[in-house]
Amino acid sequence: DHLTTDPLDADTDDDGLLDGSEGGISFDGDPKNVKGGTSPVLFDTDGDKLGDACDTCPKDAKNDVDASAS
Repeated sequence: DHLTTDPLDADTDDDGLLDGSEGGISFDGDPKNVKGGTSPVLFDTDGDKLGDACDTCPKDAKNDVDASAS
């Protein structure tokens, strides 16, 4: 994970969501504590606006069954 966005990389965290479209706001300066969207510096693999660190099913946008589960 990165701590800041890269102005030369439109998708700093390489999660498939452009930094400008993620829209999360950190009120305490911690990029892992983001409200109202995803963080442009933390992965959101499934694009469901929940960062992977907080997502119970990081590979499943519906959050019902993780794609990696068998």
